[in-house]
Amino acid sequence: MVTEVPVKKITVRNCYFRNPQHKTDIWNGRGIGFYQQNPADSVIIQNNTFFNMNSFAFFADVSSIPPRYLLFDHNTIVNSMKFPIHSFWLPNATVTNNIFYNAHSYGENDQDKVGQDPQRLLYGIINIDKIPNALKTYYSIKEENRIYKVSNNAFFYSDEIKNYWTSFSLAENPFMNGRNEGFFSDNTSYPSLSIENTIKEDPIFIDKGNAVPAMVQWMTNRRNLVGNDYWGWDPDNSKFQVQWPFPENLAYANNGMKTAASGGFPLGDLNWWKDQKTAWESWYATSTSDQRDQNISDITLMPNPTNDKVVISLEMTSSAKVNISIFDISLRQFGSIHTSQLAIGHHKLELDLPALGITNQGMYYVTLMSGNQVITRKLVKL
Repeated sequence: MVTEVPVKKITVRNCYFRNPQHKTDIWNGRGIGFYQQNPADSVIIQNNTFFNMNSFAFFADVSSIPPRYLLFDHNTIVNSMKFPIHSFWLPNATVTNNIFYNAHSYGENDQDKVGQDPQRLLYGIINIDKIPNALKTYYSIKEENRIYKVSNNAFFYSDEIKNYWTSFSLAENPFMNGRNEGFFSDNTSYPSLSIENTIKEDPIFIDKGNAVPAMVQWMTNRRNLVGNDYWGWDPDNSKFQVQWPFPENLAYANNGMKTAASGGFPLGDLNWWKDQKTAWESWYATSTSDQRDQNISDITLMPNPTNDKVVISLEMTSSAKVNISIFDISLRQFGSIHTSQLAIGHHKLELDLPALGITNQGMYYVTLMSGNQVITRKLVKL
């Protein structure tokens, strides 16, 4: 999935990238990314699974303009050969509550490092470098003002991957290399880079399938310059039909990881935890996990539930425009209201639901966007 034109925002939620591969090219078989001059302002990648991939889950590499903001949250990556997140110059990113299992399994010898990490260090899972001057001008940002929050992430490699590394004298892949550890520990130069609660444990998946031997054989063949073909795990042997329900089950038995995410929820894609996901959605709708540049605070919807009209009361902490959108539970959009510049202080905005085409009873989501801030509240229509 790649952009072909510049966009304001890309949201990828509740998706399953399953067996995206290439016969011979380790750099293809990707998730979501950006080529050349096709940037996005914001990219939200949340509650997705990336299963048996040749390459990146997200990429905006040195040939592209990375988004101004990346949220990579509650994703499960199982069995990928290259780096899960490939973007050095993100000015503002949040990478939280993910599982990286056998991610970047191909490993790196001296030749592999050429053209990967800028200093030819081991790439790791999280990897950034200083933003070039041209991009700092584009983003209107200073290097010391970058924001990158990394928390509540698990990463683990199975014995099959470690044995493969040993057979080719490859170093074990770190979560971060030395340059990045230096960035994240330098609170003077980078006060807004933070990392906490990195868990190096086996999730103990209920059923992760049997793709690892095929992946190891593919990587071994490539290093030995032997021909390859598609790999992965597809018990019905059909690349064009999807078994339903999925034969794999990426829920897990590791009790510590079941409560290690923000709010006490399980790490990784919550679509593997349907009962927990419902509770998380309620929690997330009132949390600030998706917020930056706090222009808006103290939001209330009254009355709620409502028959026809609702008043949004909000406090502006800085002068800014606000965009209001309303979605039903299937994420069908009913309206988009753009305000003029709102001054600092208290404001009330009235919405006429029937005028927006909202006539059916049920649950709706009211989303407010201001600059880089995104806030969602639930609304019940009677």
